[in-house]
Amino acid sequence: MRQHPRGHSALAGLGFDEQIDMRDTATNTDLQAMEKYGVQPNPNMTKESMNAKLPPSVKWPADNYDHLHEQPTCFYAIILALDRLGMNDDLTVNLAWAYVGLRVAHSLVQSISNTIMVRFGIFAVSSLALAGLTGRAVQTFL
Repeated sequence: MRQHPRGHSALAGLGFDEQIDMRDTATNTDLQAMEKYGVQPNPNMTKESMNAKLPPSVKWPADNYDHLHEQPTCFYAIILALDRLGMNDDLTVNLAWAYVGLRVAHSLVQSISNTIMVRFGIFAVSSLALAGLTGRAVQTFL
């Protein structure tokens, strides 16, 4: 059976995303916080107006989950493209694993302390890893 190390990093990333989703779904943190702070679900209110009544730390995990479905979707697409292109070299695999590790670190910071400058630094480095992966795919066409 042929090994696909980049595919392993994609599966690890997806597994992490789903673990966060399951945690948030199982704990109903948003609903519990709304009850605790007297925020009534109201279809006539925007999400932002309801969130304004909650402490920011309550929204950090939900914001993190949203972020896991933004830039990481580009990662999954580029990993699939790299696999189809047969790019299986050490640099590509290491960039893929670096991206996954950095996204996990970003999620932990956002969910626990939400230190914005630390998050931004991790995001910037993970963006460089993603740009490197994209560059590896582009190289095959040059």
